[in-house]
Amino acid sequence: MKPGWREEPLGEVCQFINRGISPKYLESGGIAVLNQKCVRDHEVNFALGRRHDAAAKKVTPERLVRSGDVLVNSTGTGTLGRVAQLRKNPTEPTTVDSHVTIVRPKDGLFCSEFFGYALVAIEEKIQEGGEGCGGQTELSRSKLADDYRVRFPVDISAQRRIVAILDEAFEGIVTAKANAEKNLQNAMSVFDNFLDENLANSAWPRKTLGELCNGVEYGSSAKSKKEGRIPVLRMGNIQSGCLDWGDLVYTDAEDEIAKYLLKKNDVLFNRTNSPELVGKTAIYRGEMPAIFAGYLIRINRNEELLNADFLCYFLNSKAAIEYGKTVVISSVNQANINGTKLKSYPIPAPSLSEQIATVAKLNELSESTRRLSDIYERKLVALDDLKKSLLHQAFTGQL
Repeated sequence: MKPGWREEPLGEVCQFINRGISPKYLESGGIAVLNQKCVRDHEVNFALGRRHDAAAKKVTPERLVRSGDVLVNSTGTGTLGRVAQLRKNPTEPTTVDSHVTIVRPKDGLFCSEFFGYALVAIEEKIQEGGEGCGGQTELSRSKLADDYRVRFPVDISAQRRIVAILDEAFEGIVTAKANAEKNLQNAMSVFDNFLDENLANSAWPRKTLGELCNGVEYGSSAKSKKEGRIPVLRMGNIQSGCLDWGDLVYTDAEDEIAKYLLKKNDVLFNRTNSPELVGKTAIYRGEMPAIFAGYLIRINRNEELLNADFLCYFLNSKAAIEYGKTVVISSVNQANINGTKLKSYPIPAPSLSEQIATVAKLNELSESTRRLSDIYERKLVALDDLKKSLLHQAFTGQL
C-alpha cells in the first residue's frame, strides 16, 4: 500500500448501508422512487423512477437519498452491482426500492466525489458477488459491507486532485463514446435507408408473398434437449438478419428430423416474440444439419420467382416491419404473425435477375457497414478499457 493510503472494508467507512423500501405505487403524487433501471452507466436516471404513497407506508429520513450517496443495484440478472453516485441533492424527496441499496459514507473520511469513484473502481467485483439460483441473484447487506474494500488517501486534498483528474478524463471518454455510438448508428441508418430506397422501386410490380411461394410451414413443437444429434434453431438464434449458432438445443427424434430438416437457403421467419422482435428473419446457409422450432416459419419459396436473399432483406426492411404491425395479433408482452398473415405481405416482385442485382448492391453496402460497425464497436471497447485503466491507476496511487 502506498504511504498515506488506507484500505478498509466498506462497512467500516460507511454510516448507512441498507436497501430501500417495498413501495406502494401511485400513478402520480407521493414521493419519487428509484429502481434498478435508474442506475446505469454510473449515472442516476430520475426519469425512469416511479411514485410511492408515503401516506400508506412511511419512508424514514435515512432512506431519503441525498448528495454523496452511492446507489448499488442489489438484485437482478444483468443489473446486479451497477453503481452510481448522487452528486447533488434530488429536487424533491426521493427514496429507492428494495432492489437498490443506499451506501452512505461517514463524514470526514472522503471528498464526496472520491467515494463515488471508489465504488465505481470495485463495481466489477461487486457484480461478481451475487448469490442465488433460478436466474435471480442478490447481494446481501452483510456481503456488501464485509467483503468489499475501498482504498483511499487519508489526505482529502489528495482525493480532490484525483477526482479532478478523473472528472476531466471521464468527461472526454463520455464525449468520445457518444460520438462513436452516433457514428455507429449513422452507419446502420445509411444501410437501412439504402435498403428501403432499393426496395421502393415504383417500376417493380407488387405481389403477395403467398403468390411467390409454395406455402409456409411451422416448425417442430417437440421438446428439445441440451444435447443430441441435431440442433433445433429457435427464435433466439435469429439475430440482426443472421443465424446465431450459440445457445443451441438439440433433438434425436428421427421423425422430427425427417420432417423439419432445413435445406440450404431456407428462409426462417420468427412468428411469435415480443412486439419489437416478432417478424425477424434469417437464412439458413447449410452451416450444419439443423431443424427449426415451432415459433419459426419456413417459407417455401418458388425458387424461379423469389431469391432467398432478396426475401430476407425485404422481411427485415422498414416496409415489411410496418406492414407486420397492421396484421400482428398481440397479447400481454407477446405478438404473433401467423402463416396466413405472412402470406398476405405485399412484396416487390421484379425479375429474378433484378432481384440478384439488387442483392449484390445490398451485400456490398452491408459488408461496408459491418466493417464500420466493427471499427466503432472496437472503439467503444477501447474506451471502456481506458476507463478501467484510469480507475486502476487512481486507486493504486499512480495518479
